[in-house]
Amino acid sequence: MMEYKYKAFYNGQLIEGVAEGESKWDVVSQLKNQGIMVLHIDELAPRDASIDYKFLEKFTRQLYQLLKSGLTTDRAILFLCKSEKKYGRELNEILNSLRAGDAFSTALKKVGIFPRSYTEMVKSGEESGNLEDILELLLYAIQERNELRKHIINALIYPSFLFIVSILSFMLISLYVIPKFKVVLQSADIKLPFLTKIAFAISDIFSYIVISSLIFFLLILISVRILIKKYRQPLEIFLLKMPFVGNVILKLELIKFSQSMYFLLKSNLPLNIAIDIATGTVNMLAVRNKLVEVKAEVLKGSSLNQAIIKQELFPDIFTEIISIGEQTGELHRAFHTLYTQFSNDFKDMTKKFISLLEPAIIIVMGLLIGFLVFSMMLAVFSISSGI
Repeated sequence: MMEYKYKAFYNGQLIEGVAEGESKWDVVSQLKNQGIMVLHIDELAPRDASIDYKFLEKFTRQLYQLLKSGLTTDRAILFLCKSEKKYGRELNEILNSLRAGDAFSTALKKVGIFPRSYTEMVKSGEESGNLEDILELLLYAIQERNELRKHIINALIYPSFLFIVSILSFMLISLYVIPKFKVVLQSADIKLPFLTKIAFAISDIFSYIVISSLIFFLLILISVRILIKKYRQPLEIFLLKMPFVGNVILKLELIKFSQSMYFLLKSNLPLNIAIDIATGTVNMLAVRNKLVEVKAEVLKGSSLNQAIIKQELFPDIFTEIISIGEQTGELHRAFHTLYTQFSNDFKDMTKKFISLLEPAIIIVMGLLIGFLVFSMMLAVFSISSGI
C-alpha cells in the first residue's frame, strides 16, 4: 500500500488529504465512492528512482548532528532551512507542519520527497523516544546505498568514455579522412582494391546510416516502452531467467529489499509492515508481486522462509539465511548478512562484466577503424605499384 496526497472538491469545498491505496487510480476510485472529486493527486512516498539520495544523506547527517548537540527538531529544521537551497521550500513546509502540531514523521510524509521506509523508521524512533539512534541508523543505510550507486556509476564511466571516443573516431575517419582520400584516388587512373571501394561506400552512406540508426533506435525505444507498459511482468520474468543478466538484476533488487528489511526490523517495526515497506523499494513488478504474495502468506501464519520458498524465484542462499535468522530469533541480522553478501557479489559481477566489456569495445572498434585505415593503405599501395 502506498500513501497519496490529494486535492479535491467535497460538498462544494476545496479539501486536501492523505489516502492509502495500491495505485493512484485505486485511491481516486475509493474517494469517488465517497463522493469526493479528485483534482490533483501525488504519491507521498516516491519510488527509488525519483529520490534524491545525496540530499537525503546530507539532510540526515546534519539533522542527526543538530539533534545530538541538543537542539529540538523544529529548531534543527529551522537551521537547515537557512542553508538548503534546492529543497528549501519542502523544509519550510516541514517546519510549518511541526509548528502546527504535526509529528515529525507526518511532516516528512506531507512534503513527498522522503521514501516510506525513511518516514516509517522516523515514526518508530519518535514513538520509542530514540529518534537520534534511528537517524544514525538511517544515515548508515543511505551511505551504503549511495556507495553502491557510486560503484555502478564509476564502473560504467571508462567503458562509456571508450565507446564514445571510438564512435567519434570512426565518424571522423568516415566523414572527413576518407572523402579526402577519395578525391585524390579518383583523380588517379588506377583500379581501386575491393576493400577501398567498400570503405568509400561506407563513407558515402555514413550520414544516412547515422540518421537511419537514430530513427531505428527511437522506434525500438518507443516499441519497448509500449511493450513494457503492456507486457511488463512477462518481459521482466524473461529477463530474470536470462543466464547472467537475470542473476545481476535479481541480486540488485534483493540488495535493496534486504537492506530495507534489516533497518526496518532493527528499528522494531513489525514483520508484515517491514515487508510491505521494503517491497516498495523494489522496482521490478515481477519481484514486487512475489513479495506481496510473501506478505500475504506471512499474514496467514506461515513462516517467512516457507512463504519465500513457495514463490520459486529467490536463490537458495536467500531462503537458507532467512531460515537461520528465524530459528535464532535474529531475523534482522540475517537480512544484514544477505545484503552485505549480495552487495559484494554484485560488485564482483560488475567488475567481471566491465573487465570483459572494455576489451570487447576495443577489439570491435579497433577492427572497424583498422578496416577503414587498411583499405586506404591498400589504395595508396596500388598507386605506388602503378607508378
